[in-house]
Amino acid sequence: MSQPRYVPAGGRTIDGYYIPAGTIVSCQAWSVHRLNEDVYVNGDKFLPERWLDPESGLEMNRLFFSFGTGGRGCTGRQSVPSILIF
Repeated sequence: MSQPRYVPAGGRTIDGYYIPAGTIVSCQAWSVHRLNEDVYVNGDKFLPERWLDPESGLEMNRLFFSFGTGGRGCTGRQSVPSILIF
């Protein structure tokens, strides 16, 4: 699942490549969480304890790229009431 976005006015340079304004770009969560070794060290390994370090955990949470959580989480999640069904 990708997360398509429009490049903002003025365009952006990403990793040395200029992307014009209005271009649709997207990124795969799988790639972000596994390839960014600066934030997710050993991203290919199941290491749940990586989230326990208070300093690196803050940055990982900020950059976490999923539907439900992190800085790029679903913006509508707060507007939907929780319903418990027993």
